[in-house]
Amino acid sequence: MKLLGLVVMMMACGGTSARVAIDREEILALREVSGLAIGTVDGRQVIAAIGDEDYAVTLVPLVAGLPDTPNATTIDVPLPKQTGGSQLEGVAIADGHVWLLAEGAATLSEVEVADGKARILRSGALTFAPDHPLATAWHADPNHGGEGLVVDGARVLVAKQQDPTVIVAFTWQGDRWVGTTTWQVAMDDISDLARGPDGALYAIGARAGKICRFGPLPDGGGALACVRSWVMPAALGKGKTQWEGLTFLPDGRPLVAVDRKKHESPNLAVLPVLEGTP
Repeated sequence: MKLLGLVVMMMACGGTSARVAIDREEILALREVSGLAIGTVDGRQVIAAIGDEDYAVTLVPLVAGLPDTPNATTIDVPLPKQTGGSQLEGVAIADGHVWLLAEGAATLSEVEVADGKARILRSGALTFAPDHPLATAWHADPNHGGEGLVVDGARVLVAKQQDPTVIVAFTWQGDRWVGTTTWQVAMDDISDLARGPDGALYAIGARAGKICRFGPLPDGGGALACVRSWVMPAALGKGKTQWEGLTFLPDGRPLVAVDRKKHESPNLAVLPVLEGTP
């Protein structure tokens, strides 16, 4: 397949709804929130949040199914230092471990967190075979690389932000992650990925300003339809509203985040259950 074949097909998103309201606002003391995830870490259910400057993961406990932001804890992760900060843009929780995606360095790390400390279990570069259509495009612009991930059994699904906007399956091979199946996405950009309460794959886009629910992933790759989308709230708190993080609370409501340097006003929002989802 030539790179031209990865250009997103201009299919319409079915069932686009009106702008989503906000159920609840929260302030998380974390600058430039760039990713969210939910799961069990060190024996407790938490929201994991990352920022693209800090070499750390922030764990927010859940109380009555909602994030208890005042009691969040930040745990340093021994990632290699690089120019411009950590560039962490994706986080996931699977099998009790935290997974961290660094955009500029194009690395993916599996991290064990226990007793307030983090230990890297494995870490490797995101790579492609020389004849893969994304072998050059993935690294062409370090600011348009990996943003958002979902651990899917033995493979990890990673979204490329844009140029082109795609989702790629990576598998661990030796000491690195190798890109395999690729799906083209009809979104302007992707800032985060998450599994929804219905098991479907969802994405949020900062430039697109919406949440998209995808249909089933075709086994052999190809075009991935956005079967329904929801327009994001126009504003949250003070300052720019650039939607970056997405996960789903236990009751099915989306938890979303904005990327801004200051956090004196809300930077997390709980949305209503999306129409058409359980």
